[in-house]
Amino acid sequence: MIKTQRGISEMDTFTCGGCGVRYHKEFMSHHLNECKICIKIKGDNIVTNARVFVVNHIGKDMSDAMRFGTLIPITEGSINVFNTERVKYDIKETLKKHYFNFKDDYILLSGSTVLNFIIGMVTAQYGKINILIWDAKKQQYEAKEVKL
Repeated sequence: MIKTQRGISEMDTFTCGGCGVRYHKEFMSHHLNECKICIKIKGDNIVTNARVFVVNHIGKDMSDAMRFGTLIPITEGSINVFNTERVKYDIKETLKKHYFNFKDDYILLSGSTVLNFIIGMVTAQYGKINILIWDAKKQQYEAKEVKL
């Protein structure tokens, strides 16, 4: 477990998706009620304690997904999808390294169908996941809960 300078574990802290401030989870409600930036954007449904895990970041503009939290790429660029065991290992390690929280965090589906299939297999253990899907008609990401 990673410890900060004050001895607080990384699992106990969040980076606000609205203003970028890092704070302890016990202060989340205080932060949301006191931060002038977050008060202004709360009405836009910004989930400030969540992160958005991007299955494959390929340089596409995904800024709309930041309404749901801080973007964390799981894979980037061209991936050898034929080496499925290595891809599965890399996905598991990234989720573990960043303390993926299936209750709050999102998976942004992107890239190869194989990568999205593998992320589904890896996260099946949680019983449900929150996903973001691009709605071309609305030109924005839509959040969906998928029960497995």
